[in-house]
Amino acid sequence: MVTISDPFRQLTLSTLDACLLLVIHGHQADWLPPLKDALSKALHATVKTWGLAPSAVIVLNDELARQHKLIQ
Repeated sequence: MVTISDPFRQLTLSTLDACLLLVIHGHQADWLPPLKDALSKALHATVKTWGLAPSAVIVLNDELARQHKLIQ
């Protein structure tokens, strides 16, 4: 059984900004926009169901993810 901590349960989800982030190791930067567009289309229903912004789907390569300090 999974237990969710009280602080997490008390979050007001409607006030959070969330995103769906895909990091692809070794992917060329100029290949990212068409992949992001395709992923955004594929996840459209999910984004809408969760009430996320259309810009919530993000695709980065490992180089960009490091620049944003998302990975080491």
